[in-house]
Amino acid sequence: MQTEDGLEQTLATNFFSGALLALSLVDQMKSPGSRIIFMASQAEWPLSKVEPTFHNIRGNELKRSGLTAYGSSKAYEIMFARELASRLKHRGIDVFAVQPGVVWTPVHAKMDRSHYLAAWAVSGSGLFFGQTQYHGAWSTLYAATEPSLSGKGFGYFGPNMLGLWHATERQPGTKQARNPVTCWRLFEETVKVLEEIVGSAAMPPVPGNPDDSQGAAPLKGNYRSAHKPTATAA
Repeated sequence: MQTEDGLEQTLATNFFSGALLALSLVDQMKSPGSRIIFMASQAEWPLSKVEPTFHNIRGNELKRSGLTAYGSSKAYEIMFARELASRLKHRGIDVFAVQPGVVWTPVHAKMDRSHYLAAWAVSGSGLFFGQTQYHGAWSTLYAATEPSLSGKGFGYFGPNMLGLWHATERQPGTKQARNPVTCWRLFEETVKVLEEIVGSAAMPPVPGNPDDSQGAAPLKGNYRSAHKPTATAA
């Protein structure tokens, strides 16, 4: 399913809307120590389909708004958060991504049962391995309130792969989310899509790279591009 803006519905809801909101709030965050938290998922690794060129970043080639769209949206959130953090660290704003692990909530009862195997797998894992909603909130609360994280820049927090009882820092399972070059490219393509949708006049300012001694030159409208990174994370 697609939105009226031509975005796949799940990507629009989970990723593009959050990215636009985050960019819109940046200039309102005046106090050092401010934090932006993106809600990712364990599904960012086994279910995502992240292509290095991002030619299908809008999700138009996806056959349905299913688990692949969901997993991809969560991988994109981590990647966007990593790049945004690199552009905001000099302003004292940290950007974190979190995932709650496997949590049993009433949402499982509202799943689309027409794809019964997927529904069974998701609801079954929640029933047998799911944490309480209280424990599922740990990683979010940790990222939002832990004093020792101030000035960290970026971090990804959540339980282990069993999805149980932890709020530790971890590496994304999606290899592209560990590569700063790919994260930079995802950020750039995301901003282009958002500007096409909302228009240059309504597009919030996009942070440039503070390491650019010449200043980040605008490409179009309010879009300010940072220098492409060269290092590749392990």
